[in-house]
Amino acid sequence: MERAVIVEGVGKRACLVALYLLAAVVGRASVIDSHPMALVWPAGGLAVAWLVTRPSPREWFVDVPLLVSVGVAASLIADRSVEATAVLAVSNVVAVLTIVLAYRRWNADGVRLGTPPTRSPHAMGTFLGAVVLGSLVGVAAGVAASAVAGSAVSPDDLVVWFGRNVCGVAGVGIASLLVIERLRGGRRTTSLGGWAELVLLFTATAGLVALDYSTFLPTSFLLPAVAVWAGSRFASLPVAIHALAGGAGILLLTYVGEGPFSHLEDEGVRIILAQLFVAMTLLIGLLLASAREARAAMSQEMATFAERVAHDLRNPITVTESWTAELAAVLASGPSATREATAPMVAGLERATAHMRSLVESLLADASARDRDARPLVVDLPALVAEVAEAYGAAGQVRTLGVRSVSGDPVLLRQLIDNLVGNALKYVLPGQRPDITVSAHHVHGRVVVRVTDNGIGIPAGAREWIFEPFRRAHEDGYPGTGLGLSTCRRIVERHGGSLRALPREDGPGSVFEFDLPKAMASA
Repeated sequence: MERAVIVEGVGKRACLVALYLLAAVVGRASVIDSHPMALVWPAGGLAVAWLVTRPSPREWFVDVPLLVSVGVAASLIADRSVEATAVLAVSNVVAVLTIVLAYRRWNADGVRLGTPPTRSPHAMGTFLGAVVLGSLVGVAAGVAASAVAGSAVSPDDLVVWFGRNVCGVAGVGIASLLVIERLRGGRRTTSLGGWAELVLLFTATAGLVALDYSTFLPTSFLLPAVAVWAGSRFASLPVAIHALAGGAGILLLTYVGEGPFSHLEDEGVRIILAQLFVAMTLLIGLLLASAREARAAMSQEMATFAERVAHDLRNPITVTESWTAELAAVLASGPSATREATAPMVAGLERATAHMRSLVESLLADASARDRDARPLVVDLPALVAEVAEAYGAAGQVRTLGVRSVSGDPVLLRQLIDNLVGNALKYVLPGQRPDITVSAHHVHGRVVVRVTDNGIGIPAGAREWIFEPFRRAHEDGYPGTGLGLSTCRRIVERHGGSLRALPREDGPGSVFEFDLPKAMASA
């Protein structure tokens, strides 16, 4: 098993090296003789997508040197000087790492899942913000490295450098993340348009570029309108591919001295405007697609929510009606109705109403986690855990280790700890004494909390979907509504963190790990 994992990892990295080398060659081929800076940097997008989807940053100690080595080799093969190669290597590494670290900080949940930023306009905004920041920092590092090497960078080169970084990472990075998600068998969004319309879309784009090249008419300036068509009708992956194809057409026209900016005499200005045009076309299509997909996902979630609520309420209501009718019949039979005869019916009514009450309370808790105005305060974590454990009558079965204070809404955090500790106490084998540890430690300004138990554990294939509303890994013998973990994740996300289920490595049980803001003043 371990050997198979190693072989799989080597195979994936071999594919990465091949694609990265190809992207580096494409970037080098886009250099205009009279201008030293490449028009595009697709290799940066591949590097960002790869590092973002790695399960642990520890893998970067292998991946980053590997990518740097491939990039340096490609640059030297292309006859770049050692000084120029070193400058680009420094700039590229700094830019990629800054983008990945910023995106991980601003969109922790998306990074944890390895999902593309097209899931929502907010995720798109955080990714593009990270790309802009990383590109600026990368260019600044390149300028500093150039100064050390004894060479200067012109203002035009700086702007082109920044523009090609943004376009390359945003376009290729998003497209790569979408492809990775598809290869993993992740979410498939439905397009409104069919294959015939998609072919027509690409044909129209190619026609505009070809007409611009073959005539004096700058028809390629209509590409943003075609991007609106794409974003309004198709899923993010075909929209991203279309945007890359259209952008490649614009850059190709610029490369040969044609296109909507060919009338400008300054070649540097033409390159800069071409990059801005490509970025605008890309953003138009992807933002429209992400907004449409977010609305569709919300509609689907609401439909699923209503369907499951109706299903879960129908059963106790049916039971209540049945026992009520039975009880009425027994009581109508006269004074012969005994306590022994009616007791099972009353018990059945109590169980059904208790189930309905539990479901309604879970729905109210979930609504509170979604809509409550959060009031961040310093919360003593061990005191909160002790309070919850005492309420369950399990003070001797729950212990805390590590950081004392976190920052958050006390009501929501109480609800979070209550759900996680309550689950840990509930999901144990018959006759087993629960043993629960709530530990915490600081990581980069956040407090990472782990709730570890010795219960029945969670099947490997269920560690993600158990956070979906009304989904339960263990139905038989364990009561519940399936909303608790969904509510927990919502609470953690409202505090800017992420919640995940992990296997317990030192024995049976499960681990729930989440992160919260660090308290302003630690106790």
